[in-house]
Amino acid sequence: MVDIINIIQHIVRVRRNDMQKSKKMLKTRKDVKIAMVTKDITFDKVAKSIERQTNLIYKVLYGTGSSEKAERALESAFGRPIYEIRNAWNTEA
Repeated sequence: MVDIINIIQHIVRVRRNDMQKSKKMLKTRKDVKIAMVTKDITFDKVAKSIERQTNLIYKVLYGTGSSEKAERALESAFGRPIYEIRNAWNTEA
């Protein structure tokens, strides 16, 4: 069990380094999820930072909801423009 955890941590470190070096765009939901792990982002944390419910964050990502505060919070957390985050989230790998 410890070996599996070490392997996962190693993969996360490698992916974090790759993303930091290349500053690549978020292209798929998988990229968004990797960025969330490497930057310790959760939708719950983002929602709490703007005193809103987590489902609003999901609605903003899917494009079915609109909230300037939520969009700015996501941009701040990911360091990317909202259109890039939204497009990646709605693209399955």
